[in-house]
Order: sequence, then C-alpha cells, then structure tokens
Amino acid sequence: MTRPVVLVGFVAAALGSSIKDFQPDGSVIFVEEPDVVRKRGARQTVAGSALVRELIEWEFHLPGKADEFYHVHRDLDPAAVVPLTEYATPFAARLAERYGLPGAGFGAAQILRDKAVL
Repeated sequence: MTRPVVLVGFVAAALGSSIKDFQPDGSVIFVEEPDVVRKRGARQTVAGSALVRELIEWEFHLPGKADEFYHVHRDLDPAAVVPLTEYATPFAARLAERYGLPGAGFGAAQILRDKAVL
C-alpha cells in the first residue's frame, strides 16, 4: 500500500487540485476538527473521492493533540504531513516531527502563527 499523505485541515478544493496528479487513489488522509467536519459537510464531500483513504476527526488546535494523535495513530506511516490551513500549522509541524518527517518544526510553526512576533 502507498504511504499516505496526511492533510491537516479540510479544504474541499484540495480534492480538485493537482494533488490527484501525483497521489494515487486511497492515499490521502484528512484530519479536521469534528465541528468543522460537520459544518462543512466534509464526510459527504470525501465520500465521492477515490483519492481519500480516511477523514479523521480530531481537535487539533488544542495543546498536546499532535502527540496524542501520534500515539493513537502510530501505524499510519505517512510520507508527508501538510497543513492546509494556517491554524493547522503547529499541529502538522509537531506531527511531522513525531513521525520523523521533514517539516517546519514545532517551534518555528508556533512563531509563524504568532502575528505579534512576526
């Protein structure tokens, strides 16, 4: 099986983007807040996409949630972890660290989200 790409933050436009040109069917995992999944109808949207392997509901904006996610989903073995929204950046960076993947790094991602520091 192809190693999945974890996309943090559900953006429906990603399904129609060029990602389908380089990712095989069943290779994308979305991670999104449960409330956002419900409000945006994300389950219905991904149901029609062969590209999506799974949609995982996870409250990723809270501190420590990337580490918790990693412990629950250790077996994912993703090829990459990519934030699709700005507020997903720290979670994605920390998750990439946990899986041993390249990324911005959690410290840098936190700074990038802090408008007062920038």
